[in-house]
Amino acid sequence: MGLRIIILILTREAMDRHGGTVMLPHIDDFLLHLQATNYSPRTVYNYERDLQVFDRFLTESGSEFERITKREITFYKAYLASRDRETAAGVQGDV
Repeated sequence: MGLRIIILILTREAMDRHGGTVMLPHIDDFLLHLQATNYSPRTVYNYERDLQVFDRFLTESGSEFERITKREITFYKAYLASRDRETAAGVQGDV
């Protein structure tokens, strides 16, 4: 599944996660769906990590999930290539 499919699966309702405002909706529901359809634990972990990175990008850039455009996706791709961004684990550098 690519990012586009993940975005289509997620709905518009925002949720609060890990003590902070999360702009991505229903992450837990999506991850539960993966587990229930027998995706490997490593695959589920990788999706969760990648979604956390995407959520961090949305938060840092001030972008709203509901208003994502092709331009924001291009910025996100540049963000992923950046070596000075924070990773999903919360450390500086490459993922």
